[in-house]
Amino acid sequence: MGPWVYTKDEMTLILPVDHWDPEGTTFKGNTEWEYLSLDGYVHLDDGYADGTSYYEIVFTLSLRRKYMYYVMVLILPCFICCTLCLFGLFIPSEATGLRYEKVNLGVSTLLAISMILQTVSAAMPKDKKLPRLGGA
Repeated sequence: MGPWVYTKDEMTLILPVDHWDPEGTTFKGNTEWEYLSLDGYVHLDDGYADGTSYYEIVFTLSLRRKYMYYVMVLILPCFICCTLCLFGLFIPSEATGLRYEKVNLGVSTLLAISMILQTVSAAMPKDKKLPRLGGA
């Protein structure tokens, strides 16, 4: 961030704090991301053809994604459903009772997968474009 209207001779940018503490500021918590740090420094950019130099402040925001929700709601149930599908393929179906159990297992697996997809679609943002942080 920096003004490109004023050169370094006309304006000096000063960063008020070198490191921000999340407990002492107005940062709000998030269920999907964990705040780690916010650092900033003043940078002098003098690589322009006309010889002018501009100050800019560069901020670095460090976040960590909280992954346990995805493991418990998406990955683990999908793994269990896929394992049940594979078991359903290898169940012998010679006897009449086992044939019904194989169909019941297949229908139950499809129902479980549809419930997982319903949960995922309810958690996705309702917009035409995904946010940059959510899509990565």
